[in-house]
Amino acid sequence: MILQIVKNTIKDGCEKEYIAGAKALAADQKLVPGCLTAGVYKTGKENEIVIMTGWESTEAMNSETAGQAFLKNKADLKPYFLANTTEILESV
Repeated sequence: MILQIVKNTIKDGCEKEYIAGAKALAADQKLVPGCLTAGVYKTGKENEIVIMTGWESTEAMNSETAGQAFLKNKADLKPYFLANTTEILESV
């Protein structure tokens, strides 16, 4: 299993709007073949929202269909987004 953890820094006062868009993205990612789980999480840090997905393989995570799911939702996230970091974990 591959876990993709994307920590997003969002603009002040935009948490509700960003979370709505992130949940829509997670719902679309769950429909991608090879996606085992997708969810939206708060870290306790101000203006930080995490989108975490679990994948059967790196190939599924990097598939064209996964990319299309992101692009479908990008416009709804972008107005509230400042920066992000991504961490990839692979089960052993």
